[in-house]
Amino acid sequence: RNHVVRFRASDGVRLIGVELGRGPRVVILAHQGASNLCIWLPYGRTLAARGYRVLVFDHRGFDSSGRASHWRRQNRVDFDVIGAIRTVRARGATSVVLGGGSLGGAAVLSAAALATPPVDGVISFASPSQYGLIDVFGAVASFQIPALFLAAELDGEFPEVARTLYDRCASPDKQLAIVSGGRHGAPLLRDPG
Repeated sequence: RNHVVRFRASDGVRLIGVELGRGPRVVILAHQGASNLCIWLPYGRTLAARGYRVLVFDHRGFDSSGRASHWRRQNRVDFDVIGAIRTVRARGATSVVLGGGSLGGAAVLSAAALATPPVDGVISFASPSQYGLIDVFGAVASFQIPALFLAAELDGEFPEVARTLYDRCASPDKQLAIVSGGRHGAPLLRDPG
């Protein structure tokens, strides 16, 4: 309970998260659909042990977090990430990196394009090209931050989406990694390679 963080998305939706570790270097991890913040806890603990502060949270409409009051904001999970960025900066973060799996990938890529001041980097674990009203291809076209796009080769259309995101990304500091197997989103980290 000491690590629970309550905050608001940029449009006011009430969100619940857990903070691991300490320090000014922060990693925000956004979960994928049919999941919750727990999917990131093993990786979050690893990052915390390496000196990072980590915020994992439940998106709007998931588990303990609230719901949007208007249908047009129901899937605006990028607003959740913007709220998380504001929260960690208010709590002393000097460096913020975003990571997200599947719908969380769409959330962090869109939020990275919207964040002011910019975040320090973003990692997408099998983002779709669009989630609700979020245009992920459009978001990466404005990037000037480091970006890493990951997908598993047997994960449906996601390797091709990762390639297209990489191609459309405007950042001069970008990487693409298509790994073997078929794991989707955060479980890509279970493969030591």
